[in-house]
Amino acid sequence: MDMSSTLIYEYPTNDCVRVCLRLEPLLQYIQKYDTTCPTQHRQQLLTYTDILNILDRPDLKTKFITLITQKQQDLIALKHNQHVDQTTLDCYLTKLKTLNEQLNQHEGICSLKLHPLLTLIRQQHSHPGGLSDFTTPQLRFWLHQSTQQRIAELKNLHHQLQLTSTLVTTLLPFIRQARPFQTAVATQCFFQTILDANQNIHLIRIRTHLAAYPEISVGKHRLSIHFLTPGTHTAPSQTLDKNLKFEWAATH
Repeated sequence: MDMSSTLIYEYPTNDCVRVCLRLEPLLQYIQKYDTTCPTQHRQQLLTYTDILNILDRPDLKTKFITLITQKQQDLIALKHNQHVDQTTLDCYLTKLKTLNEQLNQHEGICSLKLHPLLTLIRQQHSHPGGLSDFTTPQLRFWLHQSTQQRIAELKNLHHQLQLTSTLVTTLLPFIRQARPFQTAVATQCFFQTILDANQNIHLIRIRTHLAAYPEISVGKHRLSIHFLTPGTHTAPSQTLDKNLKFEWAATH
């Protein structure tokens, strides 16, 4: 399959991976805090609010610790497998052990909810019309601080997300690489397969042509994929190849 004409779609099947996939593009965006534009600094504050909305759950830390512990156990079971690169395996185990220790040392995954300006933005942003000068004068005041002051504040916020960033950049590549893609054919643009109920699947990955996108339904026992084209809703376009070749992976 020509990689230049394909896209990869990812469908999470548990809470931790779902959170990581939501966080990944947001974390990538806030790394670009070196701009001098107040408008972009405002948007970055809103992005931090989005991240806080995702992370502000009391159960999340425990769920991540459980997932990391499970992945450690899976890797330990491969210690005597001669087909596994033991150096790479030890590297992954060290990363997961360090991550687990860091999570256990913190009360939560991040401390953004202690930031007064983010708390204010979070309270007002969901209102019709969003933020305004009369509801959030503190934000207007912040935006008229010097560029150096705003950048310093954004760097401080970014520093508070180091654990979160490490969590995402460690777990997502590890889970994505856990299984290779396999080729399949969607007959009449539909594909269905039986899943092993004894395997804890974390992520469904679909690599397909740009001509169609997948609508994915997954349960404990079955994976179903419909391939659609924009504007067709429930039926594929007449110009779409009815026997569509694609690649997929169910990562554990």
